[in-house]
Parts: sequence; C-alpha cells; structure tokens
Amino acid sequence: MTIKPVFLFLVFLATAPVLLLSQTAPVDPSVPAVYSGIMVHPQKGLYHLPVISGDTFWLKKSSDTTNPFKLLTLPRTEHQNLIFDFGNPKLFGTLVYGTFPEERMKYSFPAFSKNCRIISGKAKADLSGFLSKNKSQPVILVAYKVHDQYGQRLYQGKIAIKTSNPPVLKPYLIEGPMVNVVTDTSARLSFIASKGGETSLTVNDKLYNQAIKTNELNTGTFYEFDVRGLHPLTEYSYTITYGEFSETYSFVTAPTSGSSHPFVFAFTSGSMANKTDIAQSELGINTSMLERLGIFAGDNQVSFIQFSGNLISGYCTERRQAAFQYHNWKKAVEFFGHYLPVYTTMGHHESLRYVFDDGQGSSLSVDQFPFNTQAAEAVFSAQLINPENSPESEDGSRCDPYENRDDFPRYDEQVYHYQYGNLAVVVLNTQYWVSMPRKAVQDIGGNVSGYIMDNQLAWLQKTLTQLDENETVDHIVVVCDAPLFPVNGNFATGMWYGGNNLIKPIVAAEPAMVGILERRDELIDCMINETEKVVLLLSSSEVGYSRLSVEREMPLYPEIYRSKKTKIKKSVTQLCCSLAEGQVDSNENYPWQDFVAKTTSQAATALISVNGEQLSISVVNPKTNALIDTFQIK
Repeated sequence: MTIKPVFLFLVFLATAPVLLLSQTAPVDPSVPAVYSGIMVHPQKGLYHLPVISGDTFWLKKSSDTTNPFKLLTLPRTEHQNLIFDFGNPKLFGTLVYGTFPEERMKYSFPAFSKNCRIISGKAKADLSGFLSKNKSQPVILVAYKVHDQYGQRLYQGKIAIKTSNPPVLKPYLIEGPMVNVVTDTSARLSFIASKGGETSLTVNDKLYNQAIKTNELNTGTFYEFDVRGLHPLTEYSYTITYGEFSETYSFVTAPTSGSSHPFVFAFTSGSMANKTDIAQSELGINTSMLERLGIFAGDNQVSFIQFSGNLISGYCTERRQAAFQYHNWKKAVEFFGHYLPVYTTMGHHESLRYVFDDGQGSSLSVDQFPFNTQAAEAVFSAQLINPENSPESEDGSRCDPYENRDDFPRYDEQVYHYQYGNLAVVVLNTQYWVSMPRKAVQDIGGNVSGYIMDNQLAWLQKTLTQLDENETVDHIVVVCDAPLFPVNGNFATGMWYGGNNLIKPIVAAEPAMVGILERRDELIDCMINETEKVVLLLSSSEVGYSRLSVEREMPLYPEIYRSKKTKIKKSVTQLCCSLAEGQVDSNENYPWQDFVAKTTSQAATALISVNGEQLSISVVNPKTNALIDTFQIK
C-alpha cells in the first residue's frame, strides 16, 4: 500500500507540537504527573500547550508585588512617637490607633481615638497622651488599623509598650491565643508571639514551657501546646506569658463521650470580604460579620463553632496573599477564639491557583504546586488547626498515575471528625485539587468543585460505619462546603451541574471512572441509606440560608438519565448557612424544588441544640438577631 504524501504531512502537523516540545521544552520535574501539557521555558517559566488547539497559555504573573506581611513589621520608637514603615512606597492612607480599656472584660475591644496619615508607606503615631494617662501601668497595649486611600482596612494589629520615657517596645502576641480543639480530657492551644522574651503557658497553675510545635516566622514565633490529663466538662483558666506581659482566658472541656449533657453549637460559613461595603471588611475578610458572630455565639453560650468554607476572599495567585488573609481571619475571630474552638474546612474561595492566560481573554487555573507547600490544601493546613485524623491524600487510589510517588495534595486537617458528648461531626473537603473552569479540567487535569474523590469516599465510609456502631454516639452531622442538593446557587455550586453526569475529574489525561451524579449517589448511600445516625447535612457554598427536607420520594435526576439510579431510604435535613448575604441569579430548576422548606437571602447562623436524644435548630441573622427559622430534627 502506498502512503500518500498528504497523509504524512497531516501526521506531522498532529505530532509536531509534541516533537518540538520534547526537544526544546521538557516537562519541569516539579510539575505533578497528574497534570498534562504544563511545560517550562528556560527564560519565561511555566506555560501550557494544549495538544488539540496548540494555543499557548503562559503563567500569569501577579500584578501585586507587595508583601502584605510587611504590614506586621515592628515599628520603632522615636521620643514619644511610634514610627511605622510598611515597606510599600505606593501605600497612602490612614493609621487609626488607640488603647484597650483598663477594666478587664471577656471581650475586650480597643478604643480607637487617634489617627495619622500614611504617606509612601510610612506613618508617625503620637503616643504622648496614652503614656501620660497610663503612667501607673508598666506596659500598655496599643492597637492600630491600617487603611488605604480608599478607606479599605488592610490590617489590625497590636503592640506592647513599656510606659517609660522614652517608651520601649516589648514582646507581644501577634496572633491568638486560640483554643483550637477540645476533647473531654484535652485541649489544643496556639498563638504567635513576637520575637524576644520567654514564652510559656499556664493552665490552672500548671506550667507548660515546652510547645509540641514551634515554627520561626518572619513576624515572630508560632507555638502550639497540647494540654492533656484534663477532666470532662470543666472550665480551665489559662495564661499566656511573654516577656513582661501576660493574658488570661479560659476554656471548657467537652462532656464525656456518650454523655447526655445538653449543649449548643453554632454552624455558619462565608466570611469573605464584602466588596460592596469596604467599611465592613478587612483585606480578604468581612470583619464586621465575624464580630457579630462572636458576640452572638457568646450571648447564646455555644460550646464550639463549625465554620465551614469560604473563610477568606481567596482565589489567590500567591501563597503569601492567601496566608495573610488567613491571618486576618484568625485576628478577627480571636476575641471569641480565646474561649472556644472554631473548626474549619475548605470552601471554593480558599483557592490558591496558577493561572495560565492565552492573552486573548481566556484563562485556565489549577491548584498550585509543589503540592506539599504551595497547594491551596497545604496553605490551609499550615494556617488552621483542626483534629488530626484525616486520610492522607488520593495517592494509592485507582486514579494515581504512579504508585511510589506523591502525586496529590494532602488532606491534613481539612477532612476529619470529632466527638462532643453524644454528637459526632464529620467534615469533608469538597474543594479538593480543583481546576477552573471546566476547560482547565479537560485540557490540564484536576478535580471539579463538589466531587469527592475515591480515597476520601473510602475514609468517609469507614468513619461513618465506625461512628454508627459507636454506642457513645447518638447523632452524626456531616459537613461539606458543596451541598449534595443545591438550592440557592447556580448549577455548579453543589453536586449537580445541571444533571450532567459526564462532569468528573481528569488525572494524567485519564477521566475518572465515576461521574458527578454517580459519586453523589454513592454519598447518598453512604451518608443517608447505610447509616442510622446521620440526621443532618450542613453545607456552605451558597449565600444566605436554605433548608431542604430530604425525603424518600424526593426526585434526584434530570428527565433523561440513563445511568443507575439510587433511592433515598430515610429522611434527613440539609442546611446551607452563610454570613454572606445576597440572592444568586439562577435559572436552574432543581428536581427537588418542591422539598425546599425555607430559603432567604439573609445572613444566617444555625444554633444546633443537642439534649440527649433530642436535636433542635434555630437559625438567626447574627447582624439583626432576627429569627429566620426554627424546627425539631428529633
């Protein structure tokens, strides 16, 4: 048979990009094998070349080259002034500052009574009035807020000052302390202290001067303490001492596992910055709503808060941007985090991505790598402390391209479970290794929002089976950002995608075996049909609030659906709660629309009361204290 020259030419055109790349643009060894078509140019860096189109997408460089952590730079004293240099000559704005009240209160907020200009990143704060007024106090705390020229608050910090003449800066707490995890016999506490001076923790007169974890940061030193040998349902006073200063707070341990002692916990999400009202927000977060949440939680004597998803504005392209937004989030919640744990998980806003741009308005974004340091999952785990009983990663699953290599991000402290009295809470990560938009998944690889991959599903099945068989557990609550059944969102906010089961992750150019609806059905079986104790599903990717009554007769599929179907075998309740307000414009007509019991665009926080075998819920707008919904689960 004679092969025509035209055919040979077409074969060459189809293979030419691959041949050229193999000679001039080798794949960077640091590019994870789970991605396809990401190359490295010796001078220009990473780019993506799709095999089909041949269009080149170059890694988009961030236009913001400033380091936000410069806002934490320690000022210097000059006579009776504080001299700030934020290391950004383009920063103009206002520095607002003041001191904390002399009387001791549980929630102590500073009184901001003075301000000065920030010019070319520098400011001079006059302390003379504070020093003369507080001569009897050897050390005072001065709080300050940094506003840019548009009025947006970038950062709120505090410093300790010895009231001598001239004043002297002393070691202080940059962040915390935070009560991160409590059990019936232990507690995990953490904080960041500025450099200089010895640091220790005292709990009920017992001294802990050796942290289980320390980490030297540019801004100070991170400390994490594991306090054990405690008694159930007992209030413990604790004191953080650093240099010449100390702060005292308290926490309460959990009831004994299986105890029927009544308690209340709060559930909400969505504290990303309010773009339409910068007065409410700080860089990356809505400080106003977080403050309202804390006061609301205190007024209702909650034992802990499950804050699930969209903590920060996110969608960052630099690690330090994401880390600084997490720092601002922790600073905003620390006034109530001093006393009770706030458990967290990832939402879609917690994205940290590489963005590849074709220069014509199209872009593809993927999870940053190396995964062990740069992935969105790694930064989340480094910044936030949660229970440490997670699955490892998707390595070793059936989609893993290499058995003996680490090819995926880790699940550390994003997927976990904990028990409080007779309640078990299981937390999932539905935003794992996500690429956006769908074209990025197809061309480069990655997961889709809402899809639970194989190893996480296996962990969930095992965990729920163990908890279902655990005699000390009466109720199980499952938490995930993306809902099984979206109500207020667009078609991609949950596990629906317009009923398109072809939506699935792609790993090393190989699509997963199971589509999004098939995986949702496996979760329905796992979380609802095969367990007796799961009574409540909590999700967070939608704004406002919704309650869905998931019933046996509830429809689950589009009109035309040819894959295997499942049926719901028992009733459960699905709640979506968010501090973010607003109505999403959506033309989506969900099959379960008639089973929506309540929906509103208001900000919402659920108070979940557990009293032995009974479980009831009140949903309140923490900004107005207006009651949105109330109902009994069992």
